[in-house]
Amino acid sequence: MARQIIFAPVVKLYLEDLSVLLFEQGYFGFQESAQVYVDGIIDFMIENIGIRPGRVAPP
Repeated sequence: MARQIIFAPVVKLYLEDLSVLLFEQGYFGFQESAQVYVDGIIDFMIENIGIRPGRVAPP
């Protein structure tokens, strides 16, 4: 059975704005490069949610 990942609306908005923010702050020289980076983050989340073991944060 295929997994379905559903992002909250606020997360979708954040990720849509993230590439613009990264470009405007000078982290990327081209808007397209920033979008590719964000797309990679999204792909990583979709592929790895529920797969990686959880870790306990240090106190």
